Amino acid sequence: MKKVSINFKLLLVTVFLGLTAIVAVLISNRTSSVPLIMQIGFDWQRWEEYNGIVEFDWTSFDSADPTAYIPSNPIPPSFTAEHVHSIATLSFVDFYYYSTSIVLESFNLTWHSNEARPPKGHPYSHMITGISSNSLMQFGHNAINLTAGRKFTKSEMSVGDDSSVIIISEALAQANDLTIGSTFELYRIIRFPEESQTRGFTTLDSENPHWFDDEFVYARISMEFEVVGLYEVTGYEDGQVSQNTLYVPNLVIDVMKNKIAVATLSSWNYVDYELPKDLSQELHNDLQGIPVDNAFFSLRDTVDVDVFVKEARPLLPHDFYYFVEFFGNP
Repeated sequence: MKKVSINFKLLLVTVFLGLTAIVAVLISNRTSSVPLIMQIGFDWQRWEEYNGIVEFDWTSFDSADPTAYIPSNPIPPSFTAEHVHSIATLSFVDFYYYSTSIVLESFNLTWHSNEARPPKGHPYSHMITGISSNSLMQFGHNAINLTAGRKFTKSEMSVGDDSSVIIISEALAQANDLTIGSTFELYRIIRFPEESQTRGFTTLDSENPHWFDDEFVYARISMEFEVVGLYEVTGYEDGQVSQNTLYVPNLVIDVMKNKIAVATLSSWNYVDYELPKDLSQELHNDLQGIPVDNAFFSLRDTVDVDVFVKEARPLLPHDFYYFVEFFGNP
């Protein structure tokens, strides 16, 4: 049975909530002289109203119908690492942190639990979280604890290449017989475009074990990773921090997203279908900079809030973005 594939938005929301809780606690506890955190938000309701976006009626949608069509919606301008760095230069900012993410695949690297498996012939999907600080701030703040190996070095944080260091959970390492110094490959499989994509969706035949056979695959964008650290999850409720999450420097994700976008755009040259506008915009956004999942700015003093917002707001990519303030643990 075919069904419409779901994008990674829900998965990213889960990661976002977990990172929000972690970063809020660690920055607020970093020192008593850092009392306030500013976070980036986006007004989705106003964006949808501005663009006349209405909720799609999924109950009447049948992907098997050759006339079925999901209308495309405008994609907001990306909030990128460049925007983060611009805001961080303001004198009111004492400390800042941001993260990115990407989902990569592997037929060999399993999840930490064998209870769940992808359909036969389909790869495992892995959430990769980018880190902007070589201190990997989650460690030592009752979220995750480094149990073996080391954190990223400063040089590793500043270089994106065809290979990368990575930190994984003890559970994931045990499930895959990995240790410090082990290497493995992750990739994104890019299939030749389907006609259905011109109608707003991609079908995923989960019962077809040949779905990812070479004849259907345009490219496999890969990177080799070396395990330099292992962690255990501590101090947070189940679901906030996943033992399947793998940590890499942010620039690694930038390299992978750029390569994936280039290859995906190229794949459309080999079919007779026209590249959908929303997909084109999404891919070009990835080529223009790292889309940031979340960003936090710790201010030097609470009295700086209003002037910080006044000076930082013009540095945002659009006025649908805004700053949220909270004290301590939200």
